[in-house]
Amino acid sequence: MAEFINAHGDRDEFSKRRNARLESLLKREIATMVTQQLRDPRIGFVTVTRCELSGDNSQVTAYYTVFGNQSKQRLAGEALESATPYIQRGYAKHVRRRRLPILRFQLDDNEEQRQELERALEAVREERVRDDEARARADERAEESADEAVEKPDDAEG
Repeated sequence: MAEFINAHGDRDEFSKRRNARLESLLKREIATMVTQQLRDPRIGFVTVTRCELSGDNSQVTAYYTVFGNQSKQRLAGEALESATPYIQRGYAKHVRRRRLPILRFQLDDNEEQRQELERALEAVREERVRDDEARARADERAEESADEAVEKPDDAEG
């Protein structure tokens, strides 16, 4: 099926939706195979986060994350690379295309960046909570001082 290009050189909406569906299908099939069918102990806790097709749909990049340190990430990457032909055969049954996209795996740096950002946001949230608590304590002390100042003239009159 030919891809339609508009006057600006962009893909048409139909092609974009079709590619999005294909990326979703590939992600689901690849993730299922990685988590349920591969028995390589090097894989560990791997999550396929997304798949992206190349412009000509000849390659699909499966982005993944690994729970663990860099050593575990490296081992998981090696295991996924060695399982690539098996995984391709697995999703070939579900992809109705003249040419099957060639699979490659890539560690998802976006996930690490997201986690770093989440940690930074959590630190800001904790700092705000501490500031709010400190402000509340200061307000309480100010109210207590004001109450004491109001009470002292009464005591002097009585």
